[in-house]
Amino acid sequence: MTMKKFFATALITSATLFVSSAAIAVHTTEPYGNQSIESMAQRTIKLDSRTKSVHIEQGETVKFVFEGKSFVWQFNTLNTNTFKFAEIAPAYMNVKNIQVYLTRNPMYL
Repeated sequence: MTMKKFFATALITSATLFVSSAAIAVHTTEPYGNQSIESMAQRTIKLDSRTKSVHIEQGETVKFVFEGKSFVWQFNTLNTNTFKFAEIAPAYMNVKNIQVYLTRNPMYL
């Protein structure tokens, strides 16, 4: 391999790693994570009118079911604040009184 090809390959590899790490950094700066797909869910939480809170660990992907409707949320965030479930739930879910407690994942340190 010539020096020119070596440096070109190194430059392309570095650029690829930089773009990938930037995408990850942007991905984890959302306040509570982002919506995901069902096949990514690690567990399912069934909610009802008596549910007062849910406990989630950073990085978890959870399917939530309420009155026969569902959505999946990935908690890929550095945030560990408590927040109202309604902030992430679709409008068709009447879940105004549920609190989300995010616990720290040691892998996020």
